[in-house]
Amino acid sequence: MPWWSWLLIWTGLILGLLGMLAFFGWKLFRGIVGVLGELGSLAGRAEILNAAEPVAEELRRPLALLSRYGDVVARWAGEQERRGQRRVQRREQRLARAKALVRADATGFSFSRTAESRRATGQGSESRREAGRRPGR
Repeated sequence: MPWWSWLLIWTGLILGLLGMLAFFGWKLFRGIVGVLGELGSLAGRAEILNAAEPVAEELRRPLALLSRYGDVVARWAGEQERRGQRRVQRREQRLARAKALVRADATGFSFSRTAESRRATGQGSESRREAGRRPGR
């Protein structure tokens, strides 16, 4: 093999290596840019969560083991009262909804008119059943 063939082979290998490195470098660069973009949006979400943290601190209960007994009993009684009020409120809402459903005027619905017209013409449920049967049954 002449000396210039080795030069062509090694030149091709080195160019292939450089091309492969450039390709994978470009892919890595694009991946890093995408990750940085996601980190930016994550930082925006973290700001929202940090703004809500003081509210969560107010809702967090102190440990009962580290509190006085009277404070724990008072807090428990207050929670029981709030639960009872909420239970009564939900019950009143359910009753109001049920009363609104019961008070509905059924004569305005189309099925009521058809039932009245059947009763007026003498077609009851018996004649409908018989009309639906095939002869010979």
